[in-house]
Amino acid sequence: MGTSVTKSIESLGPYLRTLGMVSLFLVGLGMLLEAVSGYIDLGYGASHGFVLTTGDGIWAALDTLLLIISLLTIIASVSVQRGVFPQTMVMGMVLLAILSLLVQGGGMLAISISPPSWVSAAALAIAAALVLLIGLFNLRGPTVGMKFTGGIFTLAFTILLITRLSAIGGAPGGGYSLSSYLLYPFTAYYFDPGYGFTALGIVGFTFLVLAAYLIVSVGVIFYTVLQKSRLVPIAWVITIVGFLLYGIEMAWGNIAALGNADWSYVSSEATVTVTPVITAIVLAVAAFVVIATAITGMVFYGGNLAEIAIAQLSIPQTTPVEATAGIFCSKCGAKNPAENAFCGKCGKKLG
Repeated sequence: MGTSVTKSIESLGPYLRTLGMVSLFLVGLGMLLEAVSGYIDLGYGASHGFVLTTGDGIWAALDTLLLIISLLTIIASVSVQRGVFPQTMVMGMVLLAILSLLVQGGGMLAISISPPSWVSAAALAIAAALVLLIGLFNLRGPTVGMKFTGGIFTLAFTILLITRLSAIGGAPGGGYSLSSYLLYPFTAYYFDPGYGFTALGIVGFTFLVLAAYLIVSVGVIFYTVLQKSRLVPIAWVITIVGFLLYGIEMAWGNIAALGNADWSYVSSEATVTVTPVITAIVLAVAAFVVIATAITGMVFYGGNLAEIAIAQLSIPQTTPVEATAGIFCSKCGAKNPAENAFCGKCGKKLG
C-alpha cells in the first residue's frame, strides 16, 4: 500500500512540471497582452488629440517593464518543463519589479497634482524597492545567514507594500487594471493623469495578492533554513499556498472584470478594449491552471513530507533480546551465537 502511494506521488512530478510550464506561459502571455493594451490606449489617445501627460509617460515606462517581464516569464516556462528552476529569469523579473517600484514612486512625486497621501505612498514604494534589492543580494549570498537575512528582507518588503496600500487608501478587487479598460469610458479614464499607476504596479496591489506575497516570503525564510534538510518540502508547501492565493485572485479579478464590463462601451470602443478582453480571458484560464498547479504541488510536496514521517515511524526498534543475543569475539570482533564456545570466524575461544 505504502509503495503504491509513493509511486502515485512520484508520478505527479511530470504533471507538475507541465502544469507549471502552462501556467507560467499563460501568465506571461496575459502580461504581454496587458502591456500591449497600455500602448494601444496611449496611441489611441494621442491619435485623437489628447495631450500626453507626465503620468502617461510613466505609465508607458511601466508598460515597457511589464512587457520585458512577460517575455522573461514565457522563457522561464520552458525551463520549468525541463525540470530546471529558472533562477536567472526569476532574478531578472525581480530586478525589473524593483525598477518598476522606483519608477512608480518617482512618478507619483513627479505629477504636479499629486495629493498629500501620494507622498507617503511614493516614499513607501521606493523604500520597498530598496529593501527588496537588499533582500535579493542577500538571497544570492553563499552562507545560510545571508540567505536567511534575505528572507527577512523579503518579508519586510511585503509589509512595506501593505503599508503603502493603506496609505493610498485601500485597494479594490482583482482585475483592477483590466476593469479600467472595460468599465469606464475612455475619455474619463484617460484624462485622469497617473490614475492607474498610483495603485497598480507590476508586483501587484490587491490585499489578496499581498497576502500571497506574505506567505511566499515566509516560505522563502523556511527554505533558507531547510534547503539542505529533508524537511525542505515544508518550505515548498508554504510557498505554494501563496501561489494558490495568487491564482484565486487572478480568477476572481478577471472573471469579475468580464462579468461587470459595460459591453456597449466595449463594442463601441473596440480599438482600445479588444486586447483587455482577450487579456482577461487568457488570465482567467491561466488562473485555473495556476490553481491546479498549486494543488498538485501541495499534494506532491505534502506527500514527500508524509513519506518522511512514515519512514521515521517505521524504523525498526531493536529489542533488548536482539541487542544482547550473541557473543562478540575479542580477537576479530565477529558476532557469534550465544551458545558457541569458539568463534566461528577465527576459532578463538569465546568468553
